Amino acid sequence: MKLRYLLSIFSLLIQTISSAQDYQEQFNAALEKRDTLAMLPILQKWEAQTPNDAELFTSYFNYYYLISAEETISVLPDDTDSTQVIMEPGIYYKKLLVDKAFAKIDEGIRRYPNRLDMRFGKCYVLGEIKDWERFTNEIIATINYSAVNKNQWTWANNEPVEDGQYFLLTSIQDYQVQLYYTGDDALLKNMRRIGNAILELYPDHVESMSNISISYVSEKEYDKAIAILQKALKLNPEDYIVITNIAQAYKLKGDKPNAIKYYKQLITYGDEESVAYAKAELQKLEK
Repeated sequence: MKLRYLLSIFSLLIQTISSAQDYQEQFNAALEKRDTLAMLPILQKWEAQTPNDAELFTSYFNYYYLISAEETISVLPDDTDSTQVIMEPGIYYKKLLVDKAFAKIDEGIRRYPNRLDMRFGKCYVLGEIKDWERFTNEIIATINYSAVNKNQWTWANNEPVEDGQYFLLTSIQDYQVQLYYTGDDALLKNMRRIGNAILELYPDHVESMSNISISYVSEKEYDKAIAILQKALKLNPEDYIVITNIAQAYKLKGDKPNAIKYYKQLITYGDEESVAYAKAELQKLEK
């Protein structure tokens, strides 16, 4: 009797898992077609069947984010012809729907804190809506949690992430680059906050030292920039990006001898493009 009961429970569990997978496949097919009308009924049936399925939270997140986006067109005058206008497309996000997306993914993160795809999905959307403060805070929260789970991250369908620490840090470096390429100097402080959070746990992370130095250079705090870059150079004496940044910091500081010294090092260790850059800078400095 007991064995029959256990087999019955096991059979029910298999059916539940199978149903969840079916709903996931149906949702992904609708998502690929961007068929938002088909998505919600699938999600509602899925939720009724397996309300705690991790993929349900990411799917709701994707659904609400997708329907929150609305394309807008700005009309700009064309200075070359007063009878013409330029139509400039853009994306507008409805706050109520984006907030619903965040509510779903936040619940998913609470239930499945090791799911790095959930955390990075949230960061992606925060970047899309240009909420850089929450973007930065979410990245820092993820860095801090890596000390808790020892970088035992999982991804979609709870698949383990190979070499979690490397994947975490390289991905966050991409987010740092995203902040830099906004062109907003005020966000360089956000880069510094992220860099410092990384160095608290990973003190040998050269890329973070380089990022922090960029924020100091933007504030003309050249000595602070040079100090942290020198630490980075001790860890990797042949890192040509670090060498470039040191040379640039010395040049901006007005310390010509040291700028020349590091541009010469760049010729030794740099790639083709950076070597050409170093030679051009040396020509200016050695006149």
